[in-house]
Amino acid sequence: MAVETYEVFGQMKMGPAGSLPAVLHGKKAKIKCAEGDIFELPADAMALSLRARKDLLENGCETELDYPKITKSVMAKLAEYLKHHREHACSEIRTPLTSENLVDSGASRWDASFVNVDKETLFDLTAAASYLDIPGLWFLLSAKAAVLTNNKTADKLRKEFSMANDFPAAEEAELRREYAAAFKMPDADLSQLAASSVIRSGVKAAEYKSGKALEDSGEAQEVTLKSWRHAMWRAAVLDDWKLLANAPEQVKSDRDLVKSAVLTSQGQALKFASPELKSDESLVLDATRYSGTAFADAAPELRSDKNFLLKALGAHGGAMTGAPDALRNDKAFLLEAAKAGKGAAMQGASLALREDRNFVLDMSVHDAEAYKFAAEDLLNDKDFAVAVAKRNGKALKFMLPVFKADPDVVRAAVSRDPQAAQFAHAARRAELGM
Repeated sequence: MAVETYEVFGQMKMGPAGSLPAVLHGKKAKIKCAEGDIFELPADAMALSLRARKDLLENGCETELDYPKITKSVMAKLAEYLKHHREHACSEIRTPLTSENLVDSGASRWDASFVNVDKETLFDLTAAASYLDIPGLWFLLSAKAAVLTNNKTADKLRKEFSMANDFPAAEEAELRREYAAAFKMPDADLSQLAASSVIRSGVKAAEYKSGKALEDSGEAQEVTLKSWRHAMWRAAVLDDWKLLANAPEQVKSDRDLVKSAVLTSQGQALKFASPELKSDESLVLDATRYSGTAFADAAPELRSDKNFLLKALGAHGGAMTGAPDALRNDKAFLLEAAKAGKGAAMQGASLALREDRNFVLDMSVHDAEAYKFAAEDLLNDKDFAVAVAKRNGKALKFMLPVFKADPDVVRAAVSRDPQAAQFAHAARRAELGM
């Protein structure tokens, strides 16, 4: 039975993820691993991987599923787990763990034995379980990792996991103070953070080894993965993205980490990224999708690039608020944006342009949403509302409720575009027979 993980009052739980699709019963799935070897196993067993299930349903069981991030040795171990749990339901592990023996916390003896492996294999399997989205296995492996790191000091964990002793004492003390303040703790014992750091570093090393994290140069990545300083900061930032503000430059340059921080902060973490990452177009667009105001933290050369700004406006109209003043006053550029369906750029236009009746009217003709960001005096002006409605009926959607109920405004909008009636007040729609 497939499972999914979820949180209840701060504790992770497992539950059924729905029955396996009947179309997969009795069929075989063919999996191609990194070395090119083909594994064949029951499709309903492979479907315990939510990623594989999706691929099988979309492509059919006749198509080989190519997973180049999974090595032959790891796939063999995964196949063992999937075949077993095709017939046996996943046991629910209770958290917090009650002892170092997973059986005492609800794991079956088979599951407890399955994860009784060396640390490298444990992290290889964890990375694979995450990549293939196998929730039950991921939860089991996480529980085993917790057992390996529980009740151990930060120094003991660093030594056991062979991390470089490169964390300056003064900087470590500062991180302790900042971490304690972030979580409102009287004093931060870094052992819990250290446990998180070695687990995350172990999984990241496994991802790197399997080819999932090849964006960085090999040598630099190897050094980073062994750095205790980097691992501790990375774990801290993943717990609270605001800690990135005072992190070392090397940490602020960790693209994978900053991308995660951008996600959890809804774009805000971009302001703490290194100058190099603030010039990363893909990362800037990710941040802008979450919050248009994040565009203001992009590198100056990106903020001034008209072509890139148009891309950013496609992600979020609020990006215009972070553009240079010259572009915020550039009528030609803003009209180009409106013609491309990015009228929301009007929100970042200068006040002078948002107060310009003719300019707002021109913008609204190309994209009705531009009207929404006109200056307040224009938004409250009925004559202007009628003028805009006559040119683009869809602008009624963005008008004040009083104008959506005003017969003159509604008549002008519907005359221009009959579909605009859907945005009118209920009373006006009734008059129109809707």
